[in-house]
Amino acid sequence: MPDVRYVFRSEESAEIIQIRETIQIRAAQILSRLEEAVRVIVPAFENSVLRELSTTPVPGGNIHTLTKYVMDYVSLIVDNKEILTELILVKPSTNLQDVMIPDVEQVEVEVEGRTHPLALHLIWIIVILRFNLEGKSMHCAEASLAHLFIMNNVGYIVRKMEESPQLLEMIGDDYLKKLAEDVQQAAASYLTSTLDRILYCFRDDGLEGSWWGLSSRVSKSALRERLKTFNSMFGEFHHTQARRVVPNLQLQEKLRLSILEKLIPAYDSFLGRFSTHIESRKHQETYIKYSVKVLETIVMNFFAFHSFL
Repeated sequence: MPDVRYVFRSEESAEIIQIRETIQIRAAQILSRLEEAVRVIVPAFENSVLRELSTTPVPGGNIHTLTKYVMDYVSLIVDNKEILTELILVKPSTNLQDVMIPDVEQVEVEVEGRTHPLALHLIWIIVILRFNLEGKSMHCAEASLAHLFIMNNVGYIVRKMEESPQLLEMIGDDYLKKLAEDVQQAAASYLTSTLDRILYCFRDDGLEGSWWGLSSRVSKSALRERLKTFNSMFGEFHHTQARRVVPNLQLQEKLRLSILEKLIPAYDSFLGRFSTHIESRKHQETYIKYSVKVLETIVMNFFAFHSFL
């Protein structure tokens, strides 16, 4: 803050000096009130993030407006770091009687490390945001969409931290790593919740048949039903992915490659074991709707129509 006495320093008449002193006193009072307002605004913002209770799901698991707003606010704090470091001298209050926040220990650890209070407030804001996002994910219609929502939103937080050396310096690598792990876990959970049912189609169990009480190697009718089930499930999967949003290009690519790594070898192996049991070429075209190459092409176009926000 400027030194008011220096700003109004002058060698004028007694009347001018009196006016100057009056202005000086008023200016000092205004600055004092501004400083106090700033000290109140940051905790008030933290509380508003915690209490933001909108439950309308974001279409496609996209980035929530709250996430963008909070990270813009965090960037604003970082931009005014020099002034705010002088004003924010009290550590955030993490003792919330009516709310249990899992990552509260992250702030407590930093307190023990004697991090500056302003940095602790930044960590606390992101901890609260992360907690709020977890609550919002519970309003998603499907578990897979909830995982995608967390992946996208926490991924957005991670990206904003990585893009700001000052913010990363204040918050530290440890919490960034934890958030990055959350993103990877959400991505893995998304894959599990969407692909496991499809991959289950490629098991050998249930394809054995019998003839006059004697077991045969493959039941052609069971195989046809299995292929029909896969075709239906993958068609639904394809349709669902067309409505899902992954604005981060790197996460897009990782998800696509992970889907390919799980799906293509399993499907290729299944066809290698059983496609010869489909009687004719006509039947093969009916029941083997997707070639391996077609599957690869479809998967590589998942999430492709959404650029980074």
